[in-house]
Amino acid sequence: MKYLTLEYIKDHSRICHNAEDRYLERIGAAAERAVLNLCWRTIEDIYEEYGEVPEDFKEVTLLLVEHLYTHRGPTENMSASVVPYTFDMMLKPYMRLTNYSVNNNNNGYGRHCKL
Repeated sequence: MKYLTLEYIKDHSRICHNAEDRYLERIGAAAERAVLNLCWRTIEDIYEEYGEVPEDFKEVTLLLVEHLYTHRGPTENMSASVVPYTFDMMLKPYMRLTNYSVNNNNNGYGRHCKL
């Protein structure tokens, strides 16, 4: 993980046991990649623009970790379980409108998340 820590995740999710630490680390890293990809950002880009990872950006990532931890499958009770609207609302200020990388490290194609 690049900006979350296991302790931060466990504190947010109120998880006191250590039985699932490896799972939490995996979904934490996946959530970071997903959030950065959704915003068309790299972690370097975030640090360059803001000097640090903004707290609301971290909070959105924690919301996704919590969602993935609670809903471990793609569907639940025969209906899709979607991430709450809060997720989109909190990420909008950080989203780029294009996939063009500032340093063009992806030659202008696709997302450029480098975790």
